[in-house]
Amino acid sequence: MYRHHPQTRRLAEIVASGAIGELRQLRALFSFTLADLGNVRMLPELDGGALMDLGCYCVSMQRLLAGEPELVFGRQRKGSTGVDVGFSGLVQFAGDVFGEFSCGFDLPEGDGIEAIGSNGTVLVLDPVHCSDPHVEVNGERVDVEDQDRYMLQIENFSDAVRGEGKPLLGREDALGQARTIDALYRSAASGVAEAP
Repeated sequence: MYRHHPQTRRLAEIVASGAIGELRQLRALFSFTLADLGNVRMLPELDGGALMDLGCYCVSMQRLLAGEPELVFGRQRKGSTGVDVGFSGLVQFAGDVFGEFSCGFDLPEGDGIEAIGSNGTVLVLDPVHCSDPHVEVNGERVDVEDQDRYMLQIENFSDAVRGEGKPLLGREDALGQARTIDALYRSAASGVAEAP
């Protein structure tokens, strides 16, 4: 749903426009503390875990801004139920663009993405919930129109079903996301970098 919000479009436009120069580095974080071991996010039989619940947003954000990864390296902290309660990843994109992200159920609440270019930075402090829609370009706040990201997602889906538009996120995006997450899990298990 966050991909449909104007805040996300503005972030992508700023990076693509060259306003921060040549993209070099991406940093993302999404975390909160989860102590309920019966929560669906903690159940391995339902593919729970921090990467699948939180890190997927970090991966999606970085792919939006830098394209498909060439190589990933992942590390995880497993909890008592067997799922990853903490996950950190390093991601290499074309053109020597590097990404890093952390997510976890065993961390304080946090949510953000920063794109660092050769001439500046753009920061979004709440890219998923969009609670205070704005971006910070080189420390300067740029407000963004707030819209209901869920409603925008439903409208986009409905338009696509009726043949009146294309889905914002299609098959290729879903496959790219799945390949990247799979490679991150393989890397966490093997201890070596993996190609998606």
